[in-house]
Amino acid sequence: MERAYLDHNATSPLRPEVKEAMMEAMGHVGNPNSTHTSGRRIRQLIDEARESVAALVDVSEAEVVFTSGGTEANHLAWRAFQKPGISIATSTVEHACVLAAADVAVKSGATLRSFTVSQDGTMDTSLSTPMEFISVQYANNETGIIYPVFSLEKGKALLHTDAVQAAGKIAFSMKNSNVDMLSLSGHKLGAPQGVGALIRRKRTTFENIWEGGPQEKGRRPGTENVLGIIGLGAAARVLLETREQEFTKITELRNHLEQQLLDEIEGCKVTGQGLLRLPNTSHMMFDDLDGESLMIAADLAGIDCSTGAACSSGSLETSHVLRAMGYSDAEAKGSIRFSLGWSTTEQEIEKVVECFPKLVEQVRRKRERMKK
Repeated sequence: MERAYLDHNATSPLRPEVKEAMMEAMGHVGNPNSTHTSGRRIRQLIDEARESVAALVDVSEAEVVFTSGGTEANHLAWRAFQKPGISIATSTVEHACVLAAADVAVKSGATLRSFTVSQDGTMDTSLSTPMEFISVQYANNETGIIYPVFSLEKGKALLHTDAVQAAGKIAFSMKNSNVDMLSLSGHKLGAPQGVGALIRRKRTTFENIWEGGPQEKGRRPGTENVLGIIGLGAAARVLLETREQEFTKITELRNHLEQQLLDEIEGCKVTGQGLLRLPNTSHMMFDDLDGESLMIAADLAGIDCSTGAACSSGSLETSHVLRAMGYSDAEAKGSIRFSLGWSTTEQEIEKVVECFPKLVEQVRRKRERMKK
């Protein structure tokens, strides 16, 4: 049997419809900013992609700014608020790029309030003083826990959400929400790597990272990533047509995986079980073992999973997300993240169900031998 790929939160395989759209676009030549016929044809393809991405999150096309991915989109959202005297709030479990943006803001003279997350996964978003900017992720990239962004009491603050893991995995409407800016990334939903978007509501405070061109109405200068944008638009169109069926299938597979492992393996639990979670994500913690060793054993058995965020893979430090939630280093090190996606099959899940109990036992036995 082929490998079981359960690391879609790191990157999801390119959808066939996306590949087809990109291959067709490769037959066209022209700069989308040229006024001749070839250039206008490319501009039309970008406009169609923008319309599809806008529909995916229920906003107008004018509010979509294409970027190189989620990290750039997040930094674009933060750019105008990294200044002296600005009051900012964010959570302790954000993606590393958002925590880095917060660090830049503090070094620039902004004041920072951190929302804490308890071990059961709930986030305290209460504010004792008004904020000017709030940035809270929609769903955590490691645990899959969904946070109450759309019901957050923000006062007069501008609200940004990193929805990189949520967009395309759960349906939501930004149109009448309290969210002012939203980040998403193409390769998390079956589009190519290297493309994303910042959804920026009209009249929202905004500053470019750099200047020098009219692209994206001057909001993100530089010749557009034409193939990437077309691929992102194609993925959005597929999701608009199939997401209900896709969400249902993925949820059923994820639930089956969790239940089987919980039944077969002693000393394991699902992080955030009972809370709202992404339908595709299962973060599990195993007693008395090292998650890195378990992941390596799984890799050798033909199973792709992870111990946390892909951007921190190889780090000797434990997950900052789990530490922020109050877990000990020993608990945090015994965790594995399974993340499913559009291409996940029953056969892949059954392979994990069959192999993983044996792998856990194997890694635990080795750990015991090393203690002696």
